[in-house]
Amino acid sequence: MSLTPVTAVTSGIGLLVALSLLWLVQGTGFGRRWRAYADDAGAAALLGVDGPRLLIQTLALAGAMAGLSGMLIVAQYGGLGFAGGFQYGLKALIAAIIGGIGSIPGAMLGGFAVGLFETLWSAYLPIEVRDMALYGALIIFLIFRPGGLLGFKDPTPRPV
Repeated sequence: MSLTPVTAVTSGIGLLVALSLLWLVQGTGFGRRWRAYADDAGAAALLGVDGPRLLIQTLALAGAMAGLSGMLIVAQYGGLGFAGGFQYGLKALIAAIIGGIGSIPGAMLGGFAVGLFETLWSAYLPIEVRDMALYGALIIFLIFRPGGLLGFKDPTPRPV
């Protein structure tokens, strides 16, 4: 296994964009409005947040991120069809669940965890069952940590 120049470039771009997205959400007015609206849309509207405009901006950002992801996948692997896109989308959902729904750093951590799991599985175990093993790991993860790594804590009270 070796690191190709294309892999280094696509990984670098992905990391740069991920860190930029974190900065955008944590350190800008857009991020402050986005978080306020996500927490309480009514209160944010009373404080001057334009919900429809924010929705359009958020959808534009999400579309740009999806487009960039597709471009990086095509640069890395040479092409992408519907089935491949569906598979990547499903793995992104799994990463978001593992990291914690609603947490951008959690989703990134979940993506790293999914990538590490798949890489280690592919290196040492049969690659034919890698995806089934990932889905099984997700089920086990949801049983023991339903809120994800950085998501909500389990609100059910524990017996004393």
